[in-house]
Amino acid sequence: MNPLDLLPKLKDLNRTLVSQDASAVLSSIEEYLPLVVHRYPTGAEFQTWPVPPEWNVVSGELRDGDRVIASYAECPLFVAIYSAPFTGEVTYEELCKHTFTKPEHPDAFNYEHRIAANYKRRLKEWRIALPHNRLMSLDPSRKYTVDIKVDVKPGNMLVGEHIHRGRNSESFYFLSHYCHPAQINDGLAGVVAGIEFMMRLKERHPNPKYTYRLLILPETFGTAVYCANHFQDLDVAIGAIFSEMPGATADLQYCHTRRGDVYLDRIFRYVLQNRGKPVRYKKFRGGWGNDELMFDAAGIGVPAASLDRFPFPEYHTHYDDMSKFEASQLEEVVDIVSDAVDLIERDFIPKPINRLPVYLTRYDLYSDWTWDREGYDFNQKIIDNLFLGRSIVDVAIEHGLNVCDALSYANKFAEHGLLDRIDVSSEYAREIRYFPQSLNN
Repeated sequence: MNPLDLLPKLKDLNRTLVSQDASAVLSSIEEYLPLVVHRYPTGAEFQTWPVPPEWNVVSGELRDGDRVIASYAECPLFVAIYSAPFTGEVTYEELCKHTFTKPEHPDAFNYEHRIAANYKRRLKEWRIALPHNRLMSLDPSRKYTVDIKVDVKPGNMLVGEHIHRGRNSESFYFLSHYCHPAQINDGLAGVVAGIEFMMRLKERHPNPKYTYRLLILPETFGTAVYCANHFQDLDVAIGAIFSEMPGATADLQYCHTRRGDVYLDRIFRYVLQNRGKPVRYKKFRGGWGNDELMFDAAGIGVPAASLDRFPFPEYHTHYDDMSKFEASQLEEVVDIVSDAVDLIERDFIPKPINRLPVYLTRYDLYSDWTWDREGYDFNQKIIDNLFLGRSIVDVAIEHGLNVCDALSYANKFAEHGLLDRIDVSSEYAREIRYFPQSLNN
């Protein structure tokens, strides 16, 4: 089975904050990975975030007499998510007030999420989306029939979590959201990227150092509710990465963590730089802005970054379909996250056993000053930093050294019992802040 098969299968489901179709989404994903499904009942409040009611679309149409102008059957974006039900005849002027279009996308149905996101508007007004040209083609002197039928009832917000447990409880999170109906790259492709990452991780690191968690949830709202119930885990998280638009035919975009110069930023910048492909670097909140914003909010503080693609002209339109998706682009994102995690798993903070300099030739750790000056200088940069409390990957990045060679050399000290290897902790990942010049190249 290929997780990419989920994209067309789940595309047109009513994937929103709380809906009947959320169960079908997570059930389909469980064919690839077992999930812990967290259920948060509607009406429950988590600090300032109440869980909204379940919202299911029964039908939706805009008609001119017997002629159907547009419908939910034509495109699930026609009914704005968490629109109130409405049946009645309206003037063209009234229709325009309740219709979302984008002139820059004149032939597209556009994703209208503001009703759902706005606490004071949710279920308080009806709203539809139409291609701009279609709205402009209507006769302003006529009246039109709007028929929106939705089923609103108590339910549960669903958050899927797959956990690959490591030797310690400190976690790395891959964040993805399953909402955004009728769209592929925005949200759903990120879910598939997360599934592929976890499947690959379990093969490459069957007994990992850290615990890895894939979250599949409704954007922002699901993240807020999950966080409110998992502060104990989040307080020892070493980092999180979010991804959307991974399959778009555009260059990579890396949006830094809120602090911008923590361990996660250095790791990802190193991996991206060494791939030698164009990358657009942005500050926190400088890109698309999604679930990483909740994880790295000031009161939570998990270092969280975003790895996605930009530009994506089809963003929030029904043109975000399989024709705008490239599997190789998604695979590249999975490769990058996997390479970053490989470094995190291999990295360690050295704790030398002896205060005296090691007698290097005794352990075959010496490179001759005269005959191998490059090797000598390389070794000394590692040795001179063994007592600083910095991780080996950080030392290598700071001094422009090859990370794999640095790890190999430092590990030889450990193999001879000359130093202990201390895991990079969540405290280190948050508090050791600097950004080496080598990463600005």
